[in-house]
Amino acid sequence: MLREVHARNFLLFKDVSVSFHAGFNVITGETGAGKSMFIRLLRSLFGDYKAKEMIGPFEEGFWIEAVFDNDPEIVQMLLQSDIPVDDPMVIKIAGTSERFTTRINGSLVSSRVLREFLPKTFEIHSQNAFQKLRTDSFHIDMVDRYAEGRIKQVYEQYIGLFKKYNELKTLQRELPGNSSEMLRTLDFLNFQIQEIEESALQNNEDVQVSGELKALSNYDFIRNRLSGVLSTLDDDPEMPGVMDRIGDICKNLEDISEMEESSVNWLQSAMNAQEMLSDLSREIYSYLDYFEFDEERMSELDERMKTIDAMKRKYGPELEDVFHNLDQFKRQKQTIESKMDRSRTLDQELEQTRKGLAELDQRLFQIRVESAQIIEKEVMEELEDLKMDKVKISHDVYQDSDFQSKGKTFLYFTASTNPGTPFLPISKIASGGEMSRIFLAMEMVIQQVMDVPSVVFDEIDSGVGARLGDLIGKKIALLADNGVQTFVITHLPQVAAFAQRHFKVGKFQDGDSTVSTIDIVDGSMREKELREMYGESLENME
Repeated sequence: MLREVHARNFLLFKDVSVSFHAGFNVITGETGAGKSMFIRLLRSLFGDYKAKEMIGPFEEGFWIEAVFDNDPEIVQMLLQSDIPVDDPMVIKIAGTSERFTTRINGSLVSSRVLREFLPKTFEIHSQNAFQKLRTDSFHIDMVDRYAEGRIKQVYEQYIGLFKKYNELKTLQRELPGNSSEMLRTLDFLNFQIQEIEESALQNNEDVQVSGELKALSNYDFIRNRLSGVLSTLDDDPEMPGVMDRIGDICKNLEDISEMEESSVNWLQSAMNAQEMLSDLSREIYSYLDYFEFDEERMSELDERMKTIDAMKRKYGPELEDVFHNLDQFKRQKQTIESKMDRSRTLDQELEQTRKGLAELDQRLFQIRVESAQIIEKEVMEELEDLKMDKVKISHDVYQDSDFQSKGKTFLYFTASTNPGTPFLPISKIASGGEMSRIFLAMEMVIQQVMDVPSVVFDEIDSGVGARLGDLIGKKIALLADNGVQTFVITHLPQVAAFAQRHFKVGKFQDGDSTVSTIDIVDGSMREKELREMYGESLENME
């Protein structure tokens, strides 16, 4: 139940604070006074807002705060969302033209979370909501809401199977009409895989083969240069080798080490250089021992390089790309083989799924028909009270071409407005007054089984004359007596007279600004408001 709403700088509401009755609340006011702004204020609690469109002219920002009674379902949702559980629950929206925030019990939440919470607390039926009756899908939603306790389990089974059905249909669309195309693709993939695997490529092999081939191609040049390096390092007929000369350097530094401390570090550096050059000499000698020109090996490397280059051109450009493509070809092959295996059983599985859906669809439809018959009976009883005793309500059936998310076999309500006239879809009924009364009657029936604690009717009496206002007021009062907190925006005094708490929306000038207000009217003030709604002056009434 909605206890209170507070707002500051929301549209033309400069600063309002309203406490609601647990039963029948009515909001009245002159045309243009701000009744529609009050609805926008409530809609903002659903996360249906754009901050820039809600900020009033009195300050830079705005805020709205709403206080709700808790119930077990709300408490469970708070716990699942890691939101503190407070009683009552407080929702606050605040913002500027740049940004806004939403909080539940002081915890910051997204607009999405807000939209999940508020439908559990109240519903808004806007002006001319009865136009929904012109859509067949609304009829199904209405029946399903009425039959929720009976239909929920069957519907969940249907949804699970429907999901599988869509997956199978998607797979069927992905499969070619015949297997010849898949077989051709599979043959080509097998060829590519075989070609790459037979080349027996190794990681980094192109670099290794290229390096060895380059060395053999420059055999004489490399050997001559390395031999020259060894001659320089070791003894040479014309001059001492580098190794001998570094030995002399080490001897000289060692001789002065006891006289000059710095020579110790120099000696160490010289000895390190001598060791490094010694290692270099051994490595070159070892390399030259094995480095022999082999024409057969060179030819072999040349052929291998051609094979590697060919694979890189076809599946590269780099060797890593070849390996990557090989993995991809294997995955594609596995997918196609899986699809071919799947296609052999797909038709049969689709047919079994259709049969399962058909059975569940008939169970859904049977529950809907039974519920619709109860709704029709109760709606006609309500219509009789609304002076439409000649109207008969029934339903007709239609089937979609394929299974949909809510079934395949559906119904929609029909009406006969006078004895002897045929039953027609409610969407064909022209009178707005008849439509609004039928909608109200259906609302009365549906709300009896709904667990939403609060309902807002925005001019539900639209299109209805004053003579029926008293009956509509009684119906809404009965709804409130049955435990549903109701809010009614109305222009009919006959409806407003039944309210347990009466609010009036008004306007006044505050300097250059127009300010809207929401005030409780009771006693003589309420009597005055009701009389003015009748269009009679106080003097005439006296």
